[in-house]
Amino acid sequence: LERAEDLYQEALNYDSTFSQAYTGLAWVYWNKHYWETFFAEDFLDSVLILSDIALTFDDQLSEAYLFRARYYDAVGEKEKAWREYDIALRLSPNNWMALVSKGNSYREDDLSIALSCYHKAAVLNKGQQLPYIIRSIAGAYGRSGFRYKAEHYLEEALKFDQDSISHFSWYYTLEMTSGNYRNALGMLEKLYALD
Repeated sequence: LERAEDLYQEALNYDSTFSQAYTGLAWVYWNKHYWETFFAEDFLDSVLILSDIALTFDDQLSEAYLFRARYYDAVGEKEKAWREYDIALRLSPNNWMALVSKGNSYREDDLSIALSCYHKAAVLNKGQQLPYIIRSIAGAYGRSGFRYKAEHYLEEALKFDQDSISHFSWYYTLEMTSGNYRNALGMLEKLYALD
């Protein structure tokens, strides 16, 4: 993150109107300061400011709308977040990060939208994030009451990354959502045994 921040700053030294460098700095700020500023009055304000600056130079930059959406999501302004996600995806329909973020935003409010976003993202991203996306699909099915579908997707994700910690963490959530508290406790015990 430090190296990325230095490179984005260097890019701005060459061209102070390079909008993507501002969204890059927003991403760095999000990752560096999310938890340390969580209870601060100015929580993630820099992400919003950097995104706004980027948009002054390029109002068609999908990533800037994505970071504004994520900011609004984080501060509890869902309606604003959803509008920003929609703009980001109108400008860049194949932006898998915007799809996952929009899915995450809707998972408490409209599981059909969340599932649609996750499935589209899974088609678009075949990289390292795919197991997370598949587990997100599993989580949405679990919340919808489709336990067997949820289990199927959890097993598929495990095939991709062999990450037992994530696997049991998501199974724990599935068990909690299903009201199977003894099984959930068993998943926590497996997690504890692993790490």
